[in-house]
Amino acid sequence: MKRINPIWQQVLDNPLVQYIPLSKDPIITRTDYPRVTGSQLNIRAFNTPEDLRPTLNRFGLDMEILRMVNWERELPIISINMESKELMYRTNKVVVLAESQPKYLELFSVNRGYFYRDKFFFSVFNEQGQQLPIPTTMFFLD
Repeated sequence: MKRINPIWQQVLDNPLVQYIPLSKDPIITRTDYPRVTGSQLNIRAFNTPEDLRPTLNRFGLDMEILRMVNWERELPIISINMESKELMYRTNKVVVLAESQPKYLELFSVNRGYFYRDKFFFSVFNEQGQQLPIPTTMFFLD
């Protein structure tokens, strides 16, 4: 049985039982990846293949990934310069525990069916409970 990280009590706005844990299904991971430039942390979701295509081009990733994703059931998410360890969802917010890692890129998917609202944003914390600086963006689901 997996033990819940105690830092959740510090970073969540509501009791833990009110959140849906999101399991990561890895698609691709790159460490020390030269196409990741700068130190800005970022995390982003993609609603359609057309949304994801420019990002795959930018990072020189295989377009076959577009066919690997079951777009009706999965929501692809990319994190840059950080490794997403755990994700929790409630209303319009996905809270992420992550570790800062320069030149790191990961693309994974989560089950789209858990999202009961049509928009959300990410809030990212490290395992010491400090909020990490990421661009604030609202993501819309179809």
